[in-house]
Amino acid sequence: MSVSPLDDARAQSDVAHEDVLRAEAQLRQAAYEINESHIRAPFPGVVTERFIQMGEYVQLGAATVRLVNTTDIEARATAALGLAANIQLGQMVSIRDHGRQRPGRIRAIVPVGDDRSRQFEIRVVFEVPDWLVGTSVEVSLPSTTERTALTIPRDALVIRENHSYVLRVSHTNTVEELNVTPGIALADVVEVSGPVLRRRSARDPRRGTPLGPDRP
Repeated sequence: MSVSPLDDARAQSDVAHEDVLRAEAQLRQAAYEINESHIRAPFPGVVTERFIQMGEYVQLGAATVRLVNTTDIEARATAALGLAANIQLGQMVSIRDHGRQRPGRIRAIVPVGDDRSRQFEIRVVFEVPDWLVGTSVEVSLPSTTERTALTIPRDALVIRENHSYVLRVSHTNTVEELNVTPGIALADVVEVSGPVLRRRSARDPRRGTPLGPDRP
């Protein structure tokens, strides 16, 4: 029995429709592959090393380039596990490099210690990132818990062989020498203990009795 012209036209239309659907699927696949062929950096930076060439097939998760962030620079340092109790997020520390010294802030603490070196990693950020990436720096970390201390500029401390002292102008406009004991130094200040603050007497306005000297 012969197929009618109408049935033949319907069959050809169905085949053509299937061809259109297949072509649209191929178009979407090609658009996806083109989109995936573009490598997008997660942050702006400088490419310092390439691991692939143009047109090369890359496995999922394979390294393509070494990208260095030159804007958000931070210092990575290792510290002894014994100092972990003295280090906190947001804590201010001192960073040094060939005579230059500036403050930094602890951004992250990696809570994993190495079994052999007995150290863990911290990451420090600083306000003026003008060091070259890869520069070797020293990070001063606290060896004791945080506490309040009296500090003076380094230049104000006079160190002699048998004692240390500071000079203070008295209320009679004379200079007096005060022996002090220096402590921990940080940036451009140093901790001291001793009679540095001026002692004075105050009176209770209600009774008129001395309250005694102020504590330094």
